[in-house]
Amino acid sequence: LPLLDEICFSMHGPNAAVHDDAVGGRGGFQRLERAIAAVEASPHRPYVLVNCVVTSSNVSHLAQTLRFAAQFTKVRHFLVSNMAPEGGGERRYRDLAVPLSAIGRQAPALIRLARAAGIELRFFCVPACVLGPTRARYCNDFYWSPRATVERFKGAHGRVGVAEITGWAPTRGRVQTPKCASCIHRSVCPGVLERYYREFGDDELRSIRRGRLPKGLKRESPLRPETLTAFWPAPSR
Repeated sequence: LPLLDEICFSMHGPNAAVHDDAVGGRGGFQRLERAIAAVEASPHRPYVLVNCVVTSSNVSHLAQTLRFAAQFTKVRHFLVSNMAPEGGGERRYRDLAVPLSAIGRQAPALIRLARAAGIELRFFCVPACVLGPTRARYCNDFYWSPRATVERFKGAHGRVGVAEITGWAPTRGRVQTPKCASCIHRSVCPGVLERYYREFGDDELRSIRRGRLPKGLKRESPLRPETLTAFWPAPSR
């Protein structure tokens, strides 16, 4: 812990039944509790962030999950993440994906809970318009900063290796629909997940035509796609 300035915990439910079902295995919630308890007992104060990926199995437990996270004094940030179509989420996307409107309806209550607990709340991969004009500032897209990540990657001819990917904006797997054309946040919000759009359409999107961006953010900021800056093939065996 002395060498860490930030820790992110994956918390997908307020108890073992919900969390372990979401991760597909027993014991995950128990290990999570032990890990957070260790941070709580430490004299060090890293920035502790909790990430909750929303699926059909835990969407009705978001408020309880936030309340559980708020019990820990060092938790300072709670991220509600819309599930991306990756890994198991890609194979079972239609079954696991949650209607954006279901997340939007819970936003007011979650915001009140987070404020009361003194926790920063953000919604990841949720279009700003789903949160509504007065709550759009809780959209994580507004606070994105360029970053480089190292990931497993399939390159030319199917070769698997390690890639360094620079994300200039949260554009991965997302697309702006015709409804985004008249939205004041179109230069900051990359829209909806492309897979979601293909499966469910964009009926839940509502263009925001009036309002303000968070202080310090320029409306003209361009949405740049991520770039592959390096690729190292895995060694042949």
